[in-house]
Amino acid sequence: MGKGFKEVYTGLVLLIFSVLMYFVIIPMNIKSYAVYGLPPSFFPKVISAALALFSLLLLISGVREGGKELFGKEAISKHLRSINKKTVKNIAMIFGLFILYLIGLGTIGFLISTPIIIFLLGLAFRWKRYIILTILALVATAVLYVIFGIVLGSPLP
Repeated sequence: MGKGFKEVYTGLVLLIFSVLMYFVIIPMNIKSYAVYGLPPSFFPKVISAALALFSLLLLISGVREGGKELFGKEAISKHLRSINKKTVKNIAMIFGLFILYLIGLGTIGFLISTPIIIFLLGLAFRWKRYIILTILALVATAVLYVIFGIVLGSPLP
C-alpha cells in the first residue's frame, strides 16, 4: 500500500464531517442568539473549523507523500481488501454507542447517560479493569458537570 493512503482518506472523512458539523449540525441544534458576549454556537464552530483545517493539512500531507498512485484502481482495491471484519464491527459498535448516547441524552439526561456511555466505550475498547473504568466514568462525568453546568452555567440535557 502506498504511503499516505490512510492519511488521505482519514483527512477526507474528517473534512467532510467538520463541514457538515459547521454548516448543518451546529446551526440545527444550537440557536445563535446572544444577549451579551459570544453566541452559544461560537466555540463549537471554532472547534469544527479547527478540525477542518487540520484534516485539510492531513489530506494535503497524504497526497504529497503518496502522489497519484493513491487514487488508482489497484491501490483502492488493495486497501479495501486489507479491511478486516473486526475493524468494521468495532466501528459499527462505536457508532451505535454514539447514537445510543444521543438517545440517552434526550430521554434520561446527561448525568445518567454519560457515565454509562463512557463505561460502554471502555468495554468496546476492551478495557478489563472494571472498577477503574467505573471510577473514570463517574469522575469524568462529574468534572464535565462542574465545568459546564456550574462554572460556565451552560444548561445540560
